[in-house]
Amino acid sequence: MHDIDYKELTTLYAREKIEADSKSLRIERSPEEFRYVIYARKSNKNEKMRSGEDQVLNSIERQIKECQNSFKNLNIVAEFYEVVSARKSNSNKREEFSKMIKGFKTGEYDGLIALMPDRLSRNMKDAGEIIDLLDSNKIKDLRFSRYTFTNDTNGKMALGIQFVLAKTYSDNTSEHQKSTNESLIKKGKVARNYKLGYKLKEKSHIPDPPHFETIQEAFKMSLQGKTLNEIASYMNSKRIGLYEESKKQYKTKVITNQRASSILNDTFYTGLLVYNSQIVDLTSNKFKNLFVPAVSFEDFIKSKEKRDPNKYHSRKLKRASTTALRGLCICAYCNKAMAVYKSKGQSQVRFLRAECKTKDCQRSKAVKIAREEDGIKYTVSVRARIILDHLAELLNKSSLDDVKLLDSLKAIALKELKNKLSSAESCYTRLEEEIIQMTTNLSDNQNLRASLDDNDPSKKYLIQQINQLAREIDESTKELNNCERKIINYKELIKNSSDLVNSKNVSNIFKKSALMLQSEPQEHLIQQILKTFFSNITLDARGIASVKVKHPYDLAIKTRDSLMVGRQRLEL
Repeated sequence: MHDIDYKELTTLYAREKIEADSKSLRIERSPEEFRYVIYARKSNKNEKMRSGEDQVLNSIERQIKECQNSFKNLNIVAEFYEVVSARKSNSNKREEFSKMIKGFKTGEYDGLIALMPDRLSRNMKDAGEIIDLLDSNKIKDLRFSRYTFTNDTNGKMALGIQFVLAKTYSDNTSEHQKSTNESLIKKGKVARNYKLGYKLKEKSHIPDPPHFETIQEAFKMSLQGKTLNEIASYMNSKRIGLYEESKKQYKTKVITNQRASSILNDTFYTGLLVYNSQIVDLTSNKFKNLFVPAVSFEDFIKSKEKRDPNKYHSRKLKRASTTALRGLCICAYCNKAMAVYKSKGQSQVRFLRAECKTKDCQRSKAVKIAREEDGIKYTVSVRARIILDHLAELLNKSSLDDVKLLDSLKAIALKELKNKLSSAESCYTRLEEEIIQMTTNLSDNQNLRASLDDNDPSKKYLIQQINQLAREIDESTKELNNCERKIINYKELIKNSSDLVNSKNVSNIFKKSALMLQSEPQEHLIQQILKTFFSNITLDARGIASVKVKHPYDLAIKTRDSLMVGRQRLEL
């Protein structure tokens, strides 16, 4: 018998695999056989038609037509279009986009056509999905009527940059709009009319009779105890609406019970305009008392009490809580964080207190026992001022004799500087690469513009792109120079890091921190100091049971000798 040559047999299998792979490559279809889809999108915030090339962006029909004309020889089997913003990834809102992506994943479609990259996405999640489908060959061909894409490494990188630029443009537009709105709100003005009963005059609210009287009557009905259904029916009978300046006519609004409730709960009608975190008093002298409120503050609160007496009682409104000691005070009996709130004592002076709100906590029983044993009137809640004074005393009595403390602080400072340097260097590299790519794109667009006729409709679009790229290059260059200055500064600080931390500097930090805790500065400063030095403060029936100090400050702050001092000072 002949011996089997296993090496030769394995080589045969390898050759068969090569032939099978080459065969599959030979049967790969050409682009003419691909099944293409067109995707068109316009933002729901950008529906107003504008002049020039922007009209194409504001029209689904024009986008589809331009894509069809640009690729007449391709097999287009479907069209997807929707009116939705692509700034944030939301599959529930971008239904057509999700259907299209699913079609590529299941192999129903081969090629994708769009006007520009920003029509597909203005957020990095959806952009990443497009690039991932290109990498996995689910999207075999990607074409744009106003952008040249090559399906290779450099082409995907350039496409990624286009997605980033689209996101940046969208974010900048959003930030600009937000800044503009905030600036208007501070002046007591708005960009558009959105409050029933008022209309805009030079972007300021003025009463709009008879709708203004309808709003006033709605509040009177609420004070009389009328139901939301009755109030909504009355407002609908008066055909209340908003005045549309662009159309010079009123648009009647259907008032549901929910909308009636929103109107009656809106502080705007008292003169307090709320926008995000801003509250602007339109009735103040700053606005020359031009605003006419529809309801007084007193009647506004009374109407809320009428609708829900348990929730909106003027004498039971919750006081604003503080964040200074939140999460820092621990109950010794249930080992959970204590609530920190503001309350009034017998002298009507507001105090900041820490109190355990945990159900079935044994703290109240422990306080009663401690009262009987010591004959001292301990309380369930602990005044925050006493806690802060005790912590300030610990900082003042800190000892800097331990050499390990300074070494540890030097190491922390050096590590923080190195992290900042690394972050600045990464930022510098990223900006440098972006500027190179944007400069290349700018040069390409300028060359393309020069080759086009003056009557070519694409020329106006190219000019817009060139101007936008020039502005972005200028902004990125400024950021790059700023990063360079930071890098030089951090390197200099690291070089002289041994001089940053010494006994005198650390001693001053401890003393200044103690002084701030005693002088009641802004809450965020107190919080910053406490989170720097202390992990938590455990409170028992008699006061401070223990103070846990963070490392390496525990080498300087000794808590054992001062625990009883803290307990005595907690007597109220």
